[in-house]
Amino acid sequence: MENKAFNKKLYEHRIDRTIFSLGTPPNDCMYTVQIRGEQYEVYYFERGIKEYTKLFNDRGEALDYLLELLLNDPRARQDF
Repeated sequence: MENKAFNKKLYEHRIDRTIFSLGTPPNDCMYTVQIRGEQYEVYYFERGIKEYTKLFNDRGEALDYLLELLLNDPRARQDF
């Protein structure tokens, strides 16, 4: 998924942009995409523990997975 399409989906589904980070270290209870060498690591971070961790060689695939996690978490919506 391209950045433009990713942002459009976030808007359409009213995803709270403070619940995830892209490339910056996550705060507690956040989803994130981190660059690890030549790979992209996607995970949920809570109390120092990584959950739902997956590695991707493609940034677009990493954004697809992040979007899937966000859409499946009702807390990610702005109206939660």
